Amino acid sequence: MKETPKPAYIIRSTQLSVSPPGESLYSERCFIITIVDEAGGEFVEVKQQSGDIADEDQSIRIDPTEWPTLKDAITTMINACKQDC
Repeated sequence: MKETPKPAYIIRSTQLSVSPPGESLYSERCFIITIVDEAGGEFVEVKQQSGDIADEDQSIRIDPTEWPTLKDAITTMINACKQDC
């Protein structure tokens, strides 16, 4: 039986943009979520645009092993936010 050759390239999505409808990608309300690998293993970076070209964007880097606990902590704090503001 003849083996199927492996493809020379794959297509992989490594970035998502999350923003309110109608907002541009450079909006300070836009979050960019990216899989990053700096030769030490993959992690996720969440970046928020600064809204000013002179300011650096803000980001947090999350190792996959950290996510479950971090997610629980974030969910706890979101649920504790006052809803009447």
